[in-house]
Amino acid sequence: MASLVSLELGLLLAVLVVTATATASPPAGLLSLLTSGQGALDQEALDGLLNTLADRVHCANGPCGKCLSVEDALGLGEPEGSGLPPGPVLEARYIARLSAAAVLYLSNPEGTCEDARAGLWASHADHLLALLGSPKALTPGLSWLLQRMQARAAGQTPKTACVDIPQLLEEAVGAGAPGSAGGVLAALLDHVRSGSCFHALPSPQYFVDFVFQQHSSEVPMTLAELSALMQRLGVGREAHSDHSHRHRGASSQDPVPLISSNNSSSVWDTVCLSARDVMAAYGLSEQAGVTPEAWAQLSPALLQQQLSGACTSQSRPPVQDQLSQAERYLYGSLATLLICLCAVFGLLLLTCTGCRGVTHYILQTFLSLAVGALTGDAVLHLTPKDLEDGPCGHSSHSHGGHSHGVSLQLAPSELRQPKPPHEGSRADLLPAMLKVRDPRPWLLFLLHNVGLLGGWTVLLLLSLYEDDITF
Repeated sequence: MASLVSLELGLLLAVLVVTATATASPPAGLLSLLTSGQGALDQEALDGLLNTLADRVHCANGPCGKCLSVEDALGLGEPEGSGLPPGPVLEARYIARLSAAAVLYLSNPEGTCEDARAGLWASHADHLLALLGSPKALTPGLSWLLQRMQARAAGQTPKTACVDIPQLLEEAVGAGAPGSAGGVLAALLDHVRSGSCFHALPSPQYFVDFVFQQHSSEVPMTLAELSALMQRLGVGREAHSDHSHRHRGASSQDPVPLISSNNSSSVWDTVCLSARDVMAAYGLSEQAGVTPEAWAQLSPALLQQQLSGACTSQSRPPVQDQLSQAERYLYGSLATLLICLCAVFGLLLLTCTGCRGVTHYILQTFLSLAVGALTGDAVLHLTPKDLEDGPCGHSSHSHGGHSHGVSLQLAPSELRQPKPPHEGSRADLLPAMLKVRDPRPWLLFLLHNVGLLGGWTVLLLLSLYEDDITF
């Protein structure tokens, strides 16, 4: 009898232990729920998640409090505009939206509370997922969100080691969701539930490692590798020694090829960091500034940004409507043909014996057009450049491929005497236009003014848009 009682007590104790273990077991990970597509979060799990989120944030005027309810979280599982009441659980297919909505709350609690009251929480979460959907936008977007989260985080001691962005991306890849914004945010929210802290920017050691990864040998860097690195940076000078020809076969004199930055596996290799990001990565305060001692620490970060070329593509504006090589030859040939046809038209006018009156007025118009172009060039190009150079200027300048002021580069002995008037210098154009006599002076006056205005207009348009003319 005693043995039977002890057996029943043992069974009862085992049942209690199993029940307690099941009750104390942690909830399923959000990333595993998302990738498996099975399971759901009930109201108790959502309430615990919202409590964790409320404990992690700190508003400007003190603790934010719990402004989000379980009904708001369950509302994330309904299609927008459906008008249906929320269900009792949040299905696994809405974990990505829940993760994005939670990250929005951690980065901006006041704004998220207003969005939840206005019914815009779900739409803003979908918008965040769309913004992070591009592979190029995922890492910078996560860095920006984590910085906002750190600025809003309440001063709590982390329970586990801090997590960085590469670890979040690796966890998403390991779970079968590579490059998925929802998977990465779900992994982030899992670490939030476990009390982890986050690193929004790379560690200072990353920049040093990146610079040393640009050559193929091990640490320390050799002289040849340092020379190749300096050549890539565009600093230093080439060493020309008398003994260099004697040691051409030496390996120390051979150029060392640098490894392309694309071979590195870090997600930070293609991220362009701002000055505020670099200071934050080294833990420098914006108010204190950069001291000479801190400048020595920042140098590897500046070298890494230049070697990786992460900011090069952003500094160059995109070129639109760029012509192909065939189109360039086609338009160039058409322009040359048009100029040649104008010359042929002028020759036909000169050889036309029955239309000398018309030829006279056409040539006077062309003459005034040439005078307008030359005077416009002098006013808009030559005179401003001469004023900029000063009385002792000796430099020439170019506009749109043609050069002015070439005679300023010649020595006095190389200067030629001016051409006589009969050789057709530019100075004869204006007198030739003014000395002409015609039985119809008003018509000639009108044609001269049309030519002058046309020449000035052409040069004015050229001066306004010459910087935009590219080939």
